[in-house]
Amino acid sequence: MGVKHAPSKPVFLVTHPRAISTAFERVFLTREHDIVCIHEPFSDAYHWGPEYLSERYQDVEKLRAENGYEDYTYHTALKIISDANTHGKRVFIKDMAKCLMPLHGQTPRIAPSLRSQNITRNGTKVSWEEFDIPNPTVIPPEVLSTFHFAFLIRNPRRSIPSLYRCSIPPMSLTTGWHGFKASDAGYKELRRLFDYLKSIKQIGSDSSNEICIVDADDLLEYPQKTIESFCSSVGIPFDADSLVWDTEKDHKRAQDLFRNWAPFHDTALKSTSIMTQPPKVTTPSDDLAAWAKEFGKEASILIQTNVEDNMDDFLYLKQFAISPRKAGEKKASV
Repeated sequence: MGVKHAPSKPVFLVTHPRAISTAFERVFLTREHDIVCIHEPFSDAYHWGPEYLSERYQDVEKLRAENGYEDYTYHTALKIISDANTHGKRVFIKDMAKCLMPLHGQTPRIAPSLRSQNITRNGTKVSWEEFDIPNPTVIPPEVLSTFHFAFLIRNPRRSIPSLYRCSIPPMSLTTGWHGFKASDAGYKELRRLFDYLKSIKQIGSDSSNEICIVDADDLLEYPQKTIESFCSSVGIPFDADSLVWDTEKDHKRAQDLFRNWAPFHDTALKSTSIMTQPPKVTTPSDDLAAWAKEFGKEASILIQTNVEDNMDDFLYLKQFAISPRKAGEKKASV
């Protein structure tokens, strides 16, 4: 079966923290002529706005006022996307799946700013104020259906140590994330969103969008083929020049777009291209020893525990990952 596309829909790349997603995003940020990139619009609502769901920051009201997020809601994020969609270019959004959901254990309900109108579903008027229990997000399913979803994952043996590093000095002095929290990992939320979209036939062989999951290891080992495969899946023409961003204009655009979360994107901001990197082959005991050397024995055990806690979700999603292939070669339907 051929790939079916809805080219007018914004591409929404959902991921988890420390998945090399910002470097992936930089590929599309080079394409100012045909793509508008929107960087983590829901993260600001999740962490800062009056509808915030995060448990990350203290003195949120003070920080909200200082950073100008007093009125930044989930509706604001959607308006930014809607406004960008009028430019005649394909919209590319990158954000964390966990920023679309309440904290684990809390009942999902639609964000207050999105409850202001009624809709008709299956011929019956329903309010977005009502719980939509199968929907794990704070976004109405009718709005979710306006996006072309794709996913990016990374082995927790690589992402969790990186996340831990962001949560301790010296990095925590600039990230503001003081102390590691297992809830930051984001794998469970990403799997929950994937399963929901598949269950309502928004992704998969019986939908208009094939399943598109990129494994960061493939991206690093086969950057061009992986980007080609991704573009083929989501209906974006591939441009080999987009794999390099080494002009003053490229760096200025990235600095402007990533400024709210710049401490987390330091490596991506300093990069100039996606270069082929051979796979890092280590055993779990090698990793544990490396973590103990860098962070101490107690921290290494904590990291190992969280790697194991997220491995099942990673492996579940990985089974659907696209394989790097030649441009134009179609993936079998899943």
